[in-house]
Amino acid sequence: MNSKKEKNYFYITTPIYYVSGNPHLGHAYTSVAADVLARYNRNLGKEVFFLTGTDEHGQKIVKNAEKLNLSPKEFVDNLVPKFEELNKKFKISNDFFIRTTNPKHERFVKEMLKKSFENGDIYKGKYKGLYCVDCEQYYKEDELIDGKLCPIHKKEVSYLEEEAYFFSLSKYQKKLLELYKKNPEFISPKSKANEIINRVKEGLLDVCITRHKSTLKWGIDFPLDKNHVVYVWFDALFNYVSALEINDNFKKFWPADIHIIGKDIMWFHTVYWPAFLMSVEFELPKKVYSHGWWTNNGEKMGKSMNNVIDPFKMIDKYGLDEFRFFLLSNGSFGDDLDFTEERITNKINNELNNDLGNLVSRIHAMTQKYFDSTIPRHFELNEIDKKLIEKLNFFDEFNFEMKKLQFNQAINILFKAIRETNAYINETTPYKESDVKRLSTIINILISAVKLFAEYIDPFMPEKSKLIFKQFNFKKNKNLHFEFVENNIKLNEKENLFHKIKIEKKNREKENKENKKNSKSNFELLNLK
Repeated sequence: MNSKKEKNYFYITTPIYYVSGNPHLGHAYTSVAADVLARYNRNLGKEVFFLTGTDEHGQKIVKNAEKLNLSPKEFVDNLVPKFEELNKKFKISNDFFIRTTNPKHERFVKEMLKKSFENGDIYKGKYKGLYCVDCEQYYKEDELIDGKLCPIHKKEVSYLEEEAYFFSLSKYQKKLLELYKKNPEFISPKSKANEIINRVKEGLLDVCITRHKSTLKWGIDFPLDKNHVVYVWFDALFNYVSALEINDNFKKFWPADIHIIGKDIMWFHTVYWPAFLMSVEFELPKKVYSHGWWTNNGEKMGKSMNNVIDPFKMIDKYGLDEFRFFLLSNGSFGDDLDFTEERITNKINNELNNDLGNLVSRIHAMTQKYFDSTIPRHFELNEIDKKLIEKLNFFDEFNFEMKKLQFNQAINILFKAIRETNAYINETTPYKESDVKRLSTIINILISAVKLFAEYIDPFMPEKSKLIFKQFNFKKNKNLHFEFVENNIKLNEKENLFHKIKIEKKNREKENKENKKNSKSNFELLNLK
């Protein structure tokens, strides 16, 4: 089943989200990032397959279902529509939504288990160990906090002893280290690679891949023993291949160009996953990219802290494209980031409204005023025109950052060009220009710049991009290089792209009292008697 992909195909995945609760900011963040890359690669002319979906098996789901007096299937069927709604609300352009309860996925997992067994990588044994229900993973004592708490969920693990089937992960230690050396981008960003590589060098334990039905019934039946169900990771990870098989797209799109994941599941994607694929003799993905986590005003998010961000509410409050833009412009995609509403407001008011929105509005207004809303032609270019056009050809820099998933840096490059265009208006002063040919040239250049920016913002802010194309009557041609727009095209009615967010003023009297309280002199604080 191995294949060699052509360069004009691009396959990207999110993790399949574990449906133990409602979608949150982390899910939105991962999906928006993957969506931006999918849209961007489509605009580059590639045929894209973009996969997302839900992971629906495991002990945690059984426990959560029991609390609501539901069967596991009823429980996941109630939650999955909320994840589909998240995709719809955030305009996620996925090509397929996979569920691990899909019978075709289940059949495929059974085939892979049989193949791995035939290749000598699965055996029966007995497991004694410390198990985290939330992770669906066994831990060694030295991997736990104080020898008893899960390092991810900070909850006490359980001691389990049961008959199980194992995957011979230890057999692949050398091959995995060779993979990391041969393809240094496989574990991305680089800052995350050393921790994984060092752990692999320390030695790998074989992986328990089944649970006995006496302890867990909710899962894919293990094809080699009717008394067992498949352990969640062998089931879940193969969705990336089963989805292609279901859509008859394996030969075209495998191996995956990039799996985008959160850092809490990096070990499974960079160690288990390539080992499973080696076992069944498949080509390996090119890259697994782990993004960071979000805090809220410097504090870790959690239900107990009552500070979990509801992504649906953020869209309602700030707007879809505005929130998408914030998520990816706020900082480096690989780092942990902090969420504050002040930052969203600043992004909208400054970069979006002042820089981009005002630019588009000014150019539309000048075209309407000086050329009766009709795009004029350009004539001979001045040196200042040529300089701007040179600055507008920033594709190579932008593309370099997008390939590295440094979305914030790519956005900085784009907005630098937007600010250069604003500066060009201030230098050329078209509102003072009396030469019609010169004015015509300036306006044509400015409208051409707007079209270019509309193409560039499309992956990040697809609705705002459409709005620019609509009011300037542009035809989208996915060209990311500067080109002069056609003249004699009539503009449509102007619409504001963004609206400034009003910053709520604090109660002045209360603020003044607080300031007085906090500004006592050192002499007063001495409390001399």
